[in-house]
Parts: sequence; C-alpha cells; structure tokens
Amino acid sequence: MAPRRALVTGASRGIGKAIALSLARAGFDVAVAARTLDAGEPTRDHSTSIHRRDDGPLPGSLEETANLVVDEGRSALRVRMDLTDSATVEAGVTQVLDAWGGLDVVVNNGRHIGPGLMDTILDTPLEQYRLFVEAHAVAPIRIAQLVLPGMLERGEGSFVTISSGAGTEFYPTAKPGAGGSGLGYRLGKAAGHTLVGSLIAEYGDKG
Repeated sequence: MAPRRALVTGASRGIGKAIALSLARAGFDVAVAARTLDAGEPTRDHSTSIHRRDDGPLPGSLEETANLVVDEGRSALRVRMDLTDSATVEAGVTQVLDAWGGLDVVVNNGRHIGPGLMDTILDTPLEQYRLFVEAHAVAPIRIAQLVLPGMLERGEGSFVTISSGAGTEFYPTAKPGAGGSGLGYRLGKAAGHTLVGSLIAEYGDKG
C-alpha cells in the first residue's frame, strides 16, 4: 500500500506536535507546518494582549517534531508556514504536493496568537481581527482548495479542524482576561468552525 500522508499546521509545539506524533504512530508520513522551522530560532511576538508584549522564547520547532516522526519510522516534511500570510500558505502546500503528490488528511490546528486574544473590543487593533480570521478561516479554506482536487480524484480524504467552545460562544459571560477570551479570538474560531461542515455537505458523497 502507498503510505498515508498527513499535513498538520501549528505542529512545532503543543497540540499540533502531539497530533503529528500520533499520526506517525498510526502509520502516516507527516508534513509538519509552522513558523518556527529550526530549534533555536527566535520566537516571534506571541502577545495575547496589547498591554503585555511577549516575545520570549517558546519551546519547540518543526525540526524537533519532524525528528520524533522519523523516530516512529515515518517520513517527515518540514514546511515553514505563517497562516496570516497567504503566500506562505500556498507555497507550503505546493511544497508538500510536489514532494508527495497528495494528502490523505489535513489537520487545521494552527492558530493566530496576538492582541485581541485577551483584549476588549475597543483595545483590539482592527488589523488583529483580520489576522484571526485569516489564520483560522481563510488559510484553512485555501489549503482545502489546493488539496481537495487530489482527494476527489482518489475518492477519499479527511479534513480535521481543531476548534474551541469559543467558536460557538456568541454570548460570553466573562470578560477577556477575567475568565473569558477576546472577540478577536472568538471571531477567528467561529469563522474557522464552519469549514468542515461545508466540506461534508458539498463533497461528502464523493469520499
């Protein structure tokens, strides 16, 4: 059998790293995508509030995740991808398709971290709202547009979105930073929440 192939965004650390490793253990070759390619790279700004800048180092990189995938006996492909930058999304998916010819599973796990995640509506810069929607919704849609034709040709494929209760929390009971999250984060999650359902409605009968 041809190897099964998966793409996981946000795979340099945390949930994405764990998903990539689980897929490798389940027999998948895994393309891991994120902004931090190599161990030791500076971590870009990951502030959750406009009031507290945070660009301190974070553990994890695609290099480390890929090594763990290889340790499980599977192939790994490192892909530098910034979900707020459509050019890197297209280039990253093209890199995977050129190398492997197609994908069997896409896991949209990556997210945008920035002011607005824990800020009020007035404090959140307008451009941050756009970045949340770009990362959580527009980037996964573009990935689907690029990957879906090959899946349809083969008659099978799966898309997974790592979502959050924030995606359906239209009337939060707590303020950002006091038990609740900001509108920017909830807007992004809500926008990304609907992709899988639309894919099933439109293409579920085609595998």
